[in-house]
Amino acid sequence: MSLAAVLIVKNEEAHLRACLETLSWVDEIVVVDAGSMDARIATLVFHSHGVR
Repeated sequence: MSLAAVLIVKNEEAHLRACLETLSWVDEIVVVDAGSMDARIATLVFHSHGVR
């Protein structure tokens, strides 16, 4: 059995890295952006978790 975490975010760049680090135990992380204006994509690109 596998477990996925789905995050719906908007302008959460300041908190996203810490949130992803707490989810290191899940098999898959899906981040759905709701129209952010911050640099959250750069945060995801440089993060080592399997985020899609």
